[in-house]
Amino acid sequence: MVKNPLFRFLERECDVLSNLLNTVRKDFSLVLEVCRAERKSTNAIKAISTAIHADVIPPNWKKNYVVPDTFTAAEWLNDFKKRVDQMEKLVNKTDFGRSGMWYGGLLSPEAYLIATQQATA
Repeated sequence: MVKNPLFRFLERECDVLSNLLNTVRKDFSLVLEVCRAERKSTNAIKAISTAIHADVIPPNWKKNYVVPDTFTAAEWLNDFKKRVDQMEKLVNKTDFGRSGMWYGGLLSPEAYLIATQQATA
């Protein structure tokens, strides 16, 4: 087991972000399959496609981090992409974000603070 609190924090962030990315990809894939007549529509797929068409963030995408209520689905996707890009950069570095990061782009910035405190203690 890795004892470095910053590593454990980034691992949790990465897991949550990865799961959310898989959910978003799966949802878009299901909607696309329905549009191509490769799959029958369900109530869940209809809800996702209706939300996206209305430029509203689907509820199952909003579980992991808070965004302003005024965010549209397009804005959420742009924000989410930036978060994924940042996590990709952080995972490929060995300094656990010490060389710089977008603090607000973390899913749990408070957990990062706690991890830094634990690492320096």
